[in-house]
Amino acid sequence: MNNLAPKRWRLKHIGDGFLKTYELYLAVLNMRYSSNYKYFGVGLDFEKLIKLDVVRVDRLKTYRIIKVKTEDGKEDHTFIYRANVLSMPKYPVFIRGMNGEERAPFRKGKATIGVIIADYKSLDDEIDIARSEYEKKYGKKLFSGWGELCDRLKDVWLENFSFNYLNRRKLRLIKEFAPKTYRLLLNGLRAVEKANQELGIDYLRLWTNIETAWLGCEIDTTEMTIGEVLEILPERIKAVSVILSKLEEVYRRKIYYQLDRLTGGIGIYIGPYTHQWIIW
Repeated sequence: MNNLAPKRWRLKHIGDGFLKTYELYLAVLNMRYSSNYKYFGVGLDFEKLIKLDVVRVDRLKTYRIIKVKTEDGKEDHTFIYRANVLSMPKYPVFIRGMNGEERAPFRKGKATIGVIIADYKSLDDEIDIARSEYEKKYGKKLFSGWGELCDRLKDVWLENFSFNYLNRRKLRLIKEFAPKTYRLLLNGLRAVEKANQELGIDYLRLWTNIETAWLGCEIDTTEMTIGEVLEILPERIKAVSVILSKLEEVYRRKIYYQLDRLTGGIGIYIGPYTHQWIIW
């Protein structure tokens, strides 16, 4: 990949330690190593893209004001700013490669390439909180705790404890006690279904490993040469990018840029403030 870039844009090593970070023009490459797996990911650097006006956004407007307590017990307010996104890169995807991960998309020992357009973080925490609130509100014990619920999710959502894609039947497991999370995941599923239908394909999916959900495709590259991977990637990148327009159809709104001074978060999202898909 580095050799394909113009010389002035080539890979620059900008980080060390456990998380090795490299910079390639307006993209960022992260590499992780552990005793169990090797991981790399290449995604667009949206903060830099916005500063350079590659991604153009409307004037930031106050979206929400949140009351918070300071360390000395006094009350303060933090502002969240939001703006419509006027322009985006044509193919704003994140490309992730994994090798040797026990819970890899196609099981241990498989090498995979994932092409991702949107992520939903902290899925496990959100489901557990929703379970606890539901049981407290209705006095109805669904599970003995997160452990039992997690085992149940693995039984239904995951295949051989590997990443797996979700369908409507599997999603019904959380519909009763986590309706907001259910609707968000269902919206993602509807977006990939619409994209598959428009393109006449069947490999775009809503994936999960319980901690996170993501929209895109996973490719088993175990027996593939580098040439074969490079041959198939452009088609998959274009297909995954279509999901973004389908998300806008499902939500009946445009993606937006958000600056959150409460968390320091900055990025491009779609969906309500508390249940957002993060666009890569």
